[in-house]
Amino acid sequence: MDKVFASPAAAISDLQDGATIVLGGFGQQFNWPVDLIKAVRHFEGRPHVLEQAITADFAFVRAWRADHAGNLAFRGTTRNMNIAFAKCARITIAEVDEVVQTGQLAPDDIDLPGIFVTRVVRTTQSVSEVTPRPSRRRTAEAARNYMGRPALTRAGIARRAAALIPEGGYVNLGSGIPEQVSNFLQGRDVLLHAENGMLGYGEILTGNAIDPRVANAGAAFVSTVPGASFFDSVTSFEMGRGGHLDAVVLGAYEVDESANLANWTFAKPLIPNLGGVGGAMDLVAGNALLIVVMEHHDSQGRHKLRRQCTLPLTARNCVNWIVTDLALLRWNGSSFVLEEVAPGFTAEEVAKLTEMRFVVADRVGVMA
Repeated sequence: MDKVFASPAAAISDLQDGATIVLGGFGQQFNWPVDLIKAVRHFEGRPHVLEQAITADFAFVRAWRADHAGNLAFRGTTRNMNIAFAKCARITIAEVDEVVQTGQLAPDDIDLPGIFVTRVVRTTQSVSEVTPRPSRRRTAEAARNYMGRPALTRAGIARRAAALIPEGGYVNLGSGIPEQVSNFLQGRDVLLHAENGMLGYGEILTGNAIDPRVANAGAAFVSTVPGASFFDSVTSFEMGRGGHLDAVVLGAYEVDESANLANWTFAKPLIPNLGGVGGAMDLVAGNALLIVVMEHHDSQGRHKLRRQCTLPLTARNCVNWIVTDLALLRWNGSSFVLEEVAPGFTAEEVAKLTEMRFVVADRVGVMA
């Protein structure tokens, strides 16, 4: 009998529905195969998809130290999926920085017992020297123009989103613009969560301040704050799905009038720059406050705030706030309300630049 487990992730998305998905503006249509539609069971009133556990013939993992018994120790966020992959494989090969005698690793320091490890090899490439990967994204201080005028920069979007994060909260930041939110939380009582296995990180680091074994889920090197902890990705997603996070900040391709979120697509590899399914389904399954940050239009000038999403849904009726380079919108339970506009723009101009219909607040402020 196949091993299965129940997960709330994907139970509220198009992955489970077998829907026909038309990618607006991309000229592609996809049918989710009927034979891949998964059974749903309800626990405590919530839908859960029955997922088959992953198995593999080989797993290649990376660790800090190993002993001659195959026990592995990791450092920083390098645990991520390594531990889970080792457990699901028939043969696990571990690349490590150091090999020590059996007994030199204290029992409390062993992250993966040697029973899961088949072979150990010492690395031939040091990670002490870090070369940051090049980014295709515009810089944080770059602004897009609308109607011939600059909107907020990406850093400006992140700054405004940071002000929405509840004090004393556990908060997950997605990759891209959400990563930059960490730069505007200094002095706040907020613990940042990364799905690759970290709770309690700070600003993005550069240069000699980098520790190559401490990165957020977007692979940006980050600082740690007092009280920080490291763990594997399985534990991290348990925090998200289990409802332990207070807020989640995500990027999106589209949000629509029903507060539906779309931040993945079938279009890859037809459109390589668009992403596939990531961790967002797990993160929104915990019903945390969801803040979506993005630019108002995409790079081709297409709408991202839609009447109805044209891309497959990550989750339904889940978005609480939208922060774009033109607007701040709040979900009131039935529609989005325009609360603020970017400096130099009016509510009427934002409405002309938006496909989504929204309510305009009695008093519209200026984003800062």
